[in-house]
Amino acid sequence: GHIEQLVNKFTHSMNQASKSQNYEIATAFRNQLQTLNYLSSLYHPADLDELSVTNRSALGLRQLQLLLKLTIRPHRIEGYDISNLQGQQATAAMVVLVNGRLSPDQYRHFKIRLPSQPNDVAMLSEVLSRRFQRLEWGRPDLILVDGGQSQVSAASRLTPIAVVGLAKKQELLIFNHRTIKLPFNSLALQLLQALRDEAHRFARRLHHHLRQQLLY
Repeated sequence: GHIEQLVNKFTHSMNQASKSQNYEIATAFRNQLQTLNYLSSLYHPADLDELSVTNRSALGLRQLQLLLKLTIRPHRIEGYDISNLQGQQATAAMVVLVNGRLSPDQYRHFKIRLPSQPNDVAMLSEVLSRRFQRLEWGRPDLILVDGGQSQVSAASRLTPIAVVGLAKKQELLIFNHRTIKLPFNSLALQLLQALRDEAHRFARRLHHHLRQQLLY
């Protein structure tokens, strides 16, 4: 929610950074705006814009299929993210994209069971191991992890399903030991950014709830 407020805030920050010639920061806010707008369209497409939203999602999925050389267009994509503060109250999220649309009723939260330590790779391995015991949740065609080669390698050891990573700093795709740099207007990149950001939001929601409980 509060999409308009965020758009206004990011736009103001982008313009201020540009006026101050902080172009790297301005570019970061521009990228956040693009992701936010794309994420918003996945959640609440306007009736009059339904066709363009549907086409954009379909094209993004088609680009992903060609880019990653998948045998089929990914029908179900699962995105994973870990949230913790120095290993404390660690949580994880699984969010789901079905045919290019977010499917919140299929989201899942995880409380990390590992001893408290800041090890995102080990936490991700735990979460995926637990997830793949739940056959009733269905089988994804593609898995997105927040991170680089370490996270992708850890996930790939647990499943034959294709795994792609999205490294935050430069928004690089990591796949099959390759590093892929896509243009910021790539629909495939925007689709993965939206899913990654949604996983981050959902993981932080439970993490913040658990931290608040410690205050009482």
